[in-house]
Amino acid sequence: MAIMAQSGDLRGRGYSLLGLGKILLAQDQLTEARKRMAESIALRQEIGDVATIAESRLQLAKVALEQGQTQEAESLARTACEALDGQKAISDAARPMPSSPWRCWRKEKMRMLR
Repeated sequence: MAIMAQSGDLRGRGYSLLGLGKILLAQDQLTEARKRMAESIALRQEIGDVATIAESRLQLAKVALEQGQTQEAESLARTACEALDGQKAISDAARPMPSSPWRCWRKEKMRMLR
């Protein structure tokens, strides 16, 4: 990540931070996972990549759900799904593309609860 930071590769840093956040989530280090995912969102907002912002928000929703923040998790997931639906974007986090944001949230919620 340091090399990407020095080179100004915001997209690469965003992916790296999200990946680190996923690892931290898997290790149940929720506070750190939340920080890395929030950093990923901030970087992705800086470059304006709607689909990857949504992907990061879906991952952050998983952290919020693990922390018992169900309303925040739902809000994050809904926002992400609306953005993906609006962009007709397909990412690993939201495949196949549902026809409505609510279906996207329900599908993601089911994945989170597994």
